[in-house]
Amino acid sequence: MPRRKTARGTFTKDAMEMAVAANLEGRSLRKAASDFGVNYKTFQRYVKLHQKDGNTIEKATFGYSTQKKRIFSDEQEQALLDYIIEASSIY
Repeated sequence: MPRRKTARGTFTKDAMEMAVAANLEGRSLRKAASDFGVNYKTFQRYVKLHQKDGNTIEKATFGYSTQKKRIFSDEQEQALLDYIIEASSIY
């Protein structure tokens, strides 16, 4: 069975700003989201934040995170690296 392909995170902050401006001019949420290629639910959440806090485009994040989540600290990573190198030389 093929994997499902998603368009998550393919829009820009500029598209989100233009969609919000269109919504403030009176266009419906769904129409503004589809016109600017923004996911409807993401747009709905952002509009709620915008109504609550005002201009939140600087704080908003969309799509996948570009920052990698670290599992080990630098010291732990170095200790693991040293161990793997030592273990590979022994075996």
